[in-house]
Amino acid sequence: MANDHSGKMPGDGETTLAQLLAVFWRRRLIVLGLTGLGLLAGVVYIIVTKPLYRATASVRPGITAYTEQGGPVREWKLKDITFWFEHGMYADPVREALGWPRGWPAPIIDARFIARGSQNIQGGDVVTLQTLSPEPQVAARILDLAIDAFNAFAAADSVASGLALTRAGLDIRLAGLETERVRLETKRQRIDLNIAETRQQLAGFDASRQRVELQLEEIESANRLRRSLLAEAEAQAKAAGGSRERLEASAMPAAAGTAAASALALRRFEQRNRALADSLRYEIEIAASAVIDLNLRRDVDLERERSAILTRLGDLQLQRERDYETERATLEQTARGYVAQLTALSPLERIGKTHVTIRPVRPRKLRAVALLTVAGAFASLAFALAWDYVATHRDEIRGRRDSA
Repeated sequence: MANDHSGKMPGDGETTLAQLLAVFWRRRLIVLGLTGLGLLAGVVYIIVTKPLYRATASVRPGITAYTEQGGPVREWKLKDITFWFEHGMYADPVREALGWPRGWPAPIIDARFIARGSQNIQGGDVVTLQTLSPEPQVAARILDLAIDAFNAFAAADSVASGLALTRAGLDIRLAGLETERVRLETKRQRIDLNIAETRQQLAGFDASRQRVELQLEEIESANRLRRSLLAEAEAQAKAAGGSRERLEASAMPAAAGTAAASALALRRFEQRNRALADSLRYEIEIAASAVIDLNLRRDVDLERERSAILTRLGDLQLQRERDYETERATLEQTARGYVAQLTALSPLERIGKTHVTIRPVRPRKLRAVALLTVAGAFASLAFALAWDYVATHRDEIRGRRDSA
């Protein structure tokens, strides 16, 4: 028969490697052609397929409450988070935010975490989210929107969830701190008023000191006038006494009556001047006592009052700078702590930023070309064997059909 030139084929008995190689050589056009088609298909695939970028985000269960000591409490479990993402529960919010029709396929997000192993391998508390998209910005936005959708989903229970209760409690505490801040501001204003009043008292003290100085100057001016009048009165009294003595010594008997009257007048004038001098000396002595009193008031009483005012002013300023500032700083620090706790509240906590690959990760060009080329090569070998078998046993196959 014509097909005996090929020797034994698979199915005709034992087949050797040489026989297989002979078949592949005879059908080399098929092998080369199908392998070339596989290579061509790989090239077409990488040309037609859009490049995909991978976005990666790391999250972990967020803080939803705090212990009495201020420690964080995380209600959500890792498996619950991955279940939510793996079942695409983010699809509708993400489509709506991106403006996609509801019928569009939901973006696929891969959520994974390292679980605790059977050999006491420490598991992680971080969930890694990944997605692919032809546009890098869209890939990152998909993850961001999905995380926001999870937070909105977890915060939907605003009545009984620990997150809502904790947030309400922190809001109440912040409101209490605001009330305390208003009270403290009122206290500061009261201290400022007391400081202003004390400064006015200090200014009044200066005025009192100036009044004492003026009184001393008035007394000194009056004393100068008194001393001048005293000197004149003493001089006039002395002159009148001398005139009286001379008149009495030189008086003639014929003019005795007239001399006596003149002497009497001189005596009266002398006595009046001596009385005026005594009065002026008494007034000067009284003024000297007044000067002593005024000096004591200026140097002792007013200084003591001034020292007391300065002490009170210093106490008020210290109270404002130390007590008020300390309380204010404590309130601000406490408020910042509450705000930080309030800001940290979230069902899902981000770790770092969303990372997007610089270059596309799909398709892998060399891998795709290699796989399709290898697939074409294997397919060509199988097809070459089948083709050679059919060609070799064509008459036998047709004979079977005819007998049938």
